[in-house]
Amino acid sequence: WTEDMSVGDPEMDAQHRQIVDLINAFDDRMEPKVAFDAIMNMFRYAGTHFEAEEALLQRVGYPQALLEAQRLAHQEFLSKASEFAGQRLDDYTLHIRIAAYVTRWLMSHILSEDMKYKPYVQGAALLPHA
Repeated sequence: WTEDMSVGDPEMDAQHRQIVDLINAFDDRMEPKVAFDAIMNMFRYAGTHFEAEEALLQRVGYPQALLEAQRLAHQEFLSKASEFAGQRLDDYTLHIRIAAYVTRWLMSHILSEDMKYKPYVQGAALLPHA
């Protein structure tokens, strides 16, 4: 995680950092089952994060079409996670393929899709709270 990945919301930034930390903890020298379990834990955490992120976007008035695009991207990611979970643990390349997919997807998603909501989060932070 780097500062250029900040979306302007401390909670979302902390959650993004946690996901990156979970990915970074992955070691391709791990036993396949341990590696698989580590990545599946990251997928579970991502699901929780997606729910929180979508709720934030709703609160800050993110345009409905963009929110739906975020939801769709999140659903596709979790669908891919489910697909990975159904594969054979004795496939020694599985955990490497999963880690590569997750890393590419997450970096692309944060740096392109999530950055679209940054102005909304920053604008909401400037509004007086009731």
